[in-house]
Amino acid sequence: MTELEFRNTNPTDYGSGNINLLYSSSISTGSFELPANHYGVSQSFDYDYEEFDTNGNKVYYKAEAFFPPYNILGLTIPFNSSNDVELEQTLSAVTKVKFTMGGSPVTVKVIQVAKNAGYFFIRTEPNSVMFFPTEEDTSGTPTDSIVEFIFDPYLAAKFNNNDFNALIGNASDNVLSEVAMQVDRSTDPINPSNLDAIISNTATRASIQYSNYTVAGWSNARYNGSIIDSGSIFGDDPAMAFKSFKGSIHPKDSKVASILNVVGDGDNNTKAVYFNVDRKPTDYVQPGTTFVTASSFPVPVSAGFIGNLLYEQQGNRFVRIVDKKIHASDKGSVFTVDELGRVVKEES
Repeated sequence: MTELEFRNTNPTDYGSGNINLLYSSSISTGSFELPANHYGVSQSFDYDYEEFDTNGNKVYYKAEAFFPPYNILGLTIPFNSSNDVELEQTLSAVTKVKFTMGGSPVTVKVIQVAKNAGYFFIRTEPNSVMFFPTEEDTSGTPTDSIVEFIFDPYLAAKFNNNDFNALIGNASDNVLSEVAMQVDRSTDPINPSNLDAIISNTATRASIQYSNYTVAGWSNARYNGSIIDSGSIFGDDPAMAFKSFKGSIHPKDSKVASILNVVGDGDNNTKAVYFNVDRKPTDYVQPGTTFVTASSFPVPVSAGFIGNLLYEQQGNRFVRIVDKKIHASDKGSVFTVDELGRVVKEES
């Protein structure tokens, strides 16, 4: 019988609750003796003949005999067992089947489940056994009349996806908090009846979203606050303060004299230019040097000062002015900024 023929054979054709087993073996010849639980011990019957192969191994011959090992390849199992247990939901999700064959236990791993009319075909990983059923039906087919099957996993009912069945990720159950406690205001809305227990930290723990009180992203924003300091990129601090002056922006390779001549003829491109004053003087100078400050205009790089940073406003953002020359119209000076936006030179 081929697998297709076996698959299309309804096991209930042989009786209610019957399960068919598909296996392969050597017929009429084999390297192992026939199983005693079916054929009897070798002394109780005669092989047609026995011989040794080229490797010195004994080979047995007996007409129409099924020689071990027997490779179990599949099963067909009806929806209901012989004692009327419904198996349809179980068989649709089964991964292992355990049963007895010739009185010996067998476990097979399921690799495919196919549903037919009234029964399932289950293909298994090939599993070799050396024993055999001891009984035969009226047509001479080996059979076990009473076999106990164990299905893994066993699902007694179908798991439907509805409002009353929780799936992974769509249900939650709050655990008891280690921080928050229940406040009993059932008798007094102002003074809790369990105030003493709350003070002594023995009150019943509250069932709440625990993370809202412990995860830093929640607790700092809601209750604790946080200290903000960039600590890495100079000039890019979370909070900054600026002073402004009127100036015009020019390419870095422009000559100072040309910029001043244009301004002398009337420069209509002046705009508000900002420089940072959010840092303390000690943040800008080398230890032990004298800090030189200016009240209205930026200060370039000097022996003890790293230079102010210049910005222009673009929409609602302050953006550094880099690799440019900026003419301060109210002072008559031209500031040069480098690729970081730092004032490196002042010329007039």
